[in-house]
Amino acid sequence: MKDKLVKFGHKRPYYTARKLMIAFAAFIGLAAVSATPIAIAYGVEMAPKAEEVQVEETSSEAEEASMTSILSSIED
Repeated sequence: MKDKLVKFGHKRPYYTARKLMIAFAAFIGLAAVSATPIAIAYGVEMAPKAEEVQVEETSSEAEEASMTSILSSIED
């Protein structure tokens, strides 16, 4: 360590902070890599449910339209 201090002129806190930043970056990288499969699995799981919601909305809109046409034919 003393050779580095003499050669580059940095103090010990510089190397300690640098080591901590590298460790933090490695931790964030590992967290991102491990979260990716979870996010993909969650997206695949939620896709059919989203389609079901769209089908339900479409069917409810169709029901409203048919009820409106029935009511308008009854009123005439």
